Amino acid sequence: MLIAGLAVAPPVASAGEVFDDVEDTSLFAESIEWLAGVGVTQGCNPPTNTRFCPNDVVTRGQMAAFLVRALSLPAASGIDFVDDNGSVYESNIERLAAAGITRGCNPPTNDRFCPDDVVTRGQMAAFLTRALGLPAATGIDFTDDNDSVFESSIESLAAAGITRGCNPPTNDRFCPDDVVTRGQMAAFLHRALGDQLFVRTYLVDLSKVDGSTASEGSAEIDGNLYTKSIFWSDSTNYSSDWWTEHNLSRDYTHLCAAVGLSDNSDADLELEVEVYVDGISKWVQTIGLGETIPLAISVTDGLRLRIASRPGSATSASGTIV
Repeated sequence: MLIAGLAVAPPVASAGEVFDDVEDTSLFAESIEWLAGVGVTQGCNPPTNTRFCPNDVVTRGQMAAFLVRALSLPAASGIDFVDDNGSVYESNIERLAAAGITRGCNPPTNDRFCPDDVVTRGQMAAFLTRALGLPAATGIDFTDDNDSVFESSIESLAAAGITRGCNPPTNDRFCPDDVVTRGQMAAFLHRALGDQLFVRTYLVDLSKVDGSTASEGSAEIDGNLYTKSIFWSDSTNYSSDWWTEHNLSRDYTHLCAAVGLSDNSDADLELEVEVYVDGISKWVQTIGLGETIPLAISVTDGLRLRIASRPGSATSASGTIV
């Protein structure tokens, strides 16, 4: 059985190549690289966006924008905080509230959002716990959160492996009142959403390929299980070209994925895979059995994505493309 895969992986470029102020040796470099690759951040100095500002604190308005992009939250109406009308984050704040991820900043009235206030680690825990629908947890006990209103959210976050604590290597404290920096925020989001921002994030529909229906699923490629993949079935063969096309979401700037090929039979097989955006070739590689190759391309302003394949050294094979 042939299995070829298209699944999300980190982008090829290092964080230092993406932003001038993030060294590859930075504790948060991998997370910042991922954040940029999946389109959740574009930088901190528009319009050039050559910097990420990892040490700057995160405001509640900025946090709303990060979460809305990461979760692809839809536009909302009927939500109106009294203090966000002049904010560039107003639309994001309304989407976050409509999704039940924020309730406001002045309970019990909660008619304000406080978009310019900084985000604390405790607040971040509450945002992510609501966003991910994390269950209550037991057996988790940081020594400094017993009097925090966010204790339950902190414990849920720790049980899910999204936080490890604030005082390594002991990590018996969470520091709920400390502010969150942009670098720390990248790490939180990476741990929370890294395996959930997948190809479907970029595709708003799944079309047909050679009479077979494209859908979502999982497959094992060279011992690695890709649980969030796009796949389509074809029981014919690979002696001729095939392709699939998808509409692109306009909310994202990059497609970051892995393309892999696995075969449980003894067939000698290679596939040449080419990716097009609006008819322009953006990436082409020949993939052999057991190989996984990273893919990172710009899809800014793109409308259609085409994934095409043609035989390499093989004459035919059958199975499932994932």
